[in-house]
Amino acid sequence: MVERTSTGNAPWTVVEANDKNYARVKILRTLCERLEAELEDKHAPGSEPNGKKSGKRGKRRP
Repeated sequence: MVERTSTGNAPWTVVEANDKNYARVKILRTLCERLEAELEDKHAPGSEPNGKKSGKRGKRRP
């Protein structure tokens, strides 16, 4: 089920939860990595000032 429902826009991350502190740190690290990757994509060369990359792309769903 995880493989079928995980998408590029909303990926699943499996977190080992035997240790509550470890699980919380892993979740925070995962969130930080995803946010940093998204910010790097928006500030990549060739992107427009509004944060969208130039080039042909399909319409986004609301």
